[in-house]
Amino acid sequence: MEAHVEEVGPCKRKITVQVPAKDVTGKFDENYENLRKSLELPGFRRGHVPRRLMERRFGDDVAKDVRRILLDETFEKAVGDNELEVVGRPDFQEEDLAEAIVDQPFSYTVTVEIKPEFDLPDYAQLALKKPSVEPTEKELQSRIEFYRHRMATLETIDDAATTEDMITADIDFRVADETIWKRENISLAVSHDDVAGVTIEKLSEELTGAKSGDAKTFKTTLPDTFHIEEHRGKEVKVAIEVKEVKRPVLPEPTDEWAADMGFDSLDELKDELNNQITRTKESDARQKMRTQIRDQLAEAVLMDLPEDLMKRVAEDNDRRRRMYMEYEGVSEEEIEKKMTEEVEKTAEDAVKNVKLYFIFDAIAEEETILVTEDELHARVDQLAANYSVEAERFREMMESEGQLDSVRRDMLDEKIIDFLISKANVEEAAPTEEQEAPQEPAKATEEGKTEEQEA
Repeated sequence: MEAHVEEVGPCKRKITVQVPAKDVTGKFDENYENLRKSLELPGFRRGHVPRRLMERRFGDDVAKDVRRILLDETFEKAVGDNELEVVGRPDFQEEDLAEAIVDQPFSYTVTVEIKPEFDLPDYAQLALKKPSVEPTEKELQSRIEFYRHRMATLETIDDAATTEDMITADIDFRVADETIWKRENISLAVSHDDVAGVTIEKLSEELTGAKSGDAKTFKTTLPDTFHIEEHRGKEVKVAIEVKEVKRPVLPEPTDEWAADMGFDSLDELKDELNNQITRTKESDARQKMRTQIRDQLAEAVLMDLPEDLMKRVAEDNDRRRRMYMEYEGVSEEEIEKKMTEEVEKTAEDAVKNVKLYFIFDAIAEEETILVTEDELHARVDQLAANYSVEAERFREMMESEGQLDSVRRDMLDEKIIDFLISKANVEEAAPTEEQEAPQEPAKATEEGKTEEQEA
């Protein structure tokens, strides 16, 4: 066998393979011999069917099998002999392939993409900026206020409703003077344009300033998510009869209130809230450092990227984005609009992700970073528990859908980034009161302890 490799573009090679006639004939002989051993035909003992008869009946199938075997074996040898790191599957064009024929040489040409060549930067001493994880007084008070609101009681008032209040009302939706949807004694938050999960434009504006006994009517357009499909997008007349206005009364942050939350004192509650803030900020800070690492490495490394691989990655990204929007109930028209608007960003993300794939691969090889089978199984078991699915069945499902490799790859990327953070020069910022408060904490349970604390 002879193989000639020609560079035809960045990360692209054309491989021409020529197989001598004697090797082709040898493969035919092997295939017919294997067929003879298992073949049973009337009038012939197994293993004694004449070659001529097998050629007449099964010649086309044997020729296809021989060609497939020659392609597989010679391609792998050509790649190995020329030390090519091929990306993806070889692009064999069926219509361009010659038939395999006894006593004749066999040749083919295939174009493949290979891993890019590049120089790794000094990744062991990256300069990272870590936001402060120390809780600020502003953040602590924000969480205290959150729990005060969670444990507030409602008091009926005669004053006009503000955005802090709740209203009890009867509400009637009419199209052409016909009631299409009605709710009685429904609770409405004045600050939200929401009725039983349906967004109603201008609702909050109309409820603000309302008093008990008021009757409000206004027109609006029903959203595309309205549960009665035939009325979606129609103009609707909304009639509201206000029955009560209720205002939240917040408990004072005292030792007694902390006891109701399940703590011995207000100071103990504050300590727990500060710990929550620290954990949240630590997670956020680590994520920001991960982003810095990805940005720095992608910017520091120059490489030619495989074009076909880039197209596949971009297409996969598009499919995922479209799928997520469909799951969220976004209309087809809005999906197309968003996809069009984000074409450039999607392309940039694809370039960055492919570069990082090869960079991380090189670092993993250099530092011998890998994901063991035990670690993979532990992660799959964790995912199964999150979805309340039996672990073995979940693992089989992921394997059948080809998702285990994706999970392994995500875990490898996490290990590499954690390794880089451990080696980096990290500068931690000083805390400031101007920092944004961390994300909203978990809701308080009936027993008082927070859900995060109970977990």
